Amino acid sequence: MIESGDDTATRGAAPGRVYYFDYLRVWATVGVATLHSAWLIILARQDPKIDVISQFNVANIYDSLGRFAVSCFFMISGALLLAPGHRFRLRQQTLRVVFPLVTWSAIYVLFDAYFAVSDLPVVSGSNDHHGDVWAALKAFLRGPLAYHLWFVYVLVGIYLVVPLLRPLTALEPARRGRLLRYALSLWLIFTILLPVVHHFWPGAVKLNSGAYPDFPSGYLGVFVLGFYLHHHGLRIRPIFYAVGALVGAGATCLLVFYEQTFRDGSFWAYSNLTPNVVVFAASVFMLAKTYANRPGRYFPFFSRCSALSFRVYLLHVLVLHYLRAISPIKDWYMHDPLLSIPAMAALTIVISFSIAWLIDQIKPLRPY
Repeated sequence: MIESGDDTATRGAAPGRVYYFDYLRVWATVGVATLHSAWLIILARQDPKIDVISQFNVANIYDSLGRFAVSCFFMISGALLLAPGHRFRLRQQTLRVVFPLVTWSAIYVLFDAYFAVSDLPVVSGSNDHHGDVWAALKAFLRGPLAYHLWFVYVLVGIYLVVPLLRPLTALEPARRGRLLRYALSLWLIFTILLPVVHHFWPGAVKLNSGAYPDFPSGYLGVFVLGFYLHHHGLRIRPIFYAVGALVGAGATCLLVFYEQTFRDGSFWAYSNLTPNVVVFAASVFMLAKTYANRPGRYFPFFSRCSALSFRVYLLHVLVLHYLRAISPIKDWYMHDPLLSIPAMAALTIVISFSIAWLIDQIKPLRPY
């Protein structure tokens, strides 16, 4: 299922610099802003029967095009943190994401409190955090207080497992590659493929998942996949990466349309742990590795944006929420998605990067 390649991911790059990671972070940031810009229209435009030419499907196309993004963020982290030459310190690495998580969770709570008393729409999260400080603290411990912050919770959980994985990735490349292919094959079968079989054929034989170990499972598999693709790669022609990206994005869009039109209206195809999104994200990752692992004229700009991408991810939902739910252009956003979704995504990115850059100029605020 997965073929081995060589361990030359940084060939032609300056020591310690992986150029395509910078480009890929920027692409992924654009992808996240795009899919979040489309999501509200998708929720608002659900009908008993979805027409092929509809506002729903316009938003569905934009959303599907951005679905590679989050998985690519996980894969970049896996490629870097599992590398034998990288000195991983669990405490420091975890605090680097926990501090911003706490800070931005508090910011979203404060803004939601202001929105609530002003009779404005609030930013949704996994748990109700409205009330006193104690209610917000309990909600924070139960889950993300803004819908996009789930990514950081998962990242912290993965970091706790990294010390157990590093002895495996420190093995000599040939043996390491064999073990990783075995682990990733288990992940692909039990976590990615079997749920699709059960979704379309509920009466099919269902293996008792309790009899099988949970490792590697979930986003941990995406994390390990990033290391494998970066350090080992795939022995296929680069044209198939472009084909895989197109097939992954197209399948995501068509599956969501099919579910909405002919089945129970679920959005399972948008999940990062579906075959279509895994193929999409892995293909984009390999396209970047193949064609963007070198500096160019505009690399300093991409490098700067890449360094700010985590903070942009944390704050962009607040910017987008204002633009599409509160600002004077909110009505245009809902009625002309063909133009408004990319416009919202572009505005969100520009404003978010500007705010992130300003915060970065204040040295005491940089860790947050």
